[in-house]
Amino acid sequence: MTTDRTTDEPKEAGGTLSPDADAMPIPSGDHATLNSRTRYAFELIAGDAALTGALTDEAAQVLLDWALDETQKLVSATQEMEERAAQAALTPKIRRLRRYLRSVARNSANKNIPIDALHDLLTPTTNPES
Repeated sequence: MTTDRTTDEPKEAGGTLSPDADAMPIPSGDHATLNSRTRYAFELIAGDAALTGALTDEAAQVLLDWALDETQKLVSATQEMEERAAQAALTPKIRRLRRYLRSVARNSANKNIPIDALHDLLTPTTNPES
């Protein structure tokens, strides 16, 4: 995945992938699993170079680790759902999570101690899904 330099948005071969994208195409089919849902949803987040670009490697890893945990929680709630229902449920949640992560990354990149700022910002009470 690359970044569109004019919009600073992640870009896939099929075009730009915005944090406000209307649909999250979750892998479908009889063999789709929670792991594939989680992997795909997390790739939407982790593949956004603009998300972690201004952070140190250590701060970026803290953000991505937290994002993976949150993604797993969101996806686990879709365990009993068929793929279309899971996609409909996850799309707005992943979109909000990506927006939140971008905000946290921007705010923490402006602090003198990004790791401390990340830990302060990444609390259960500030996550928009909690």
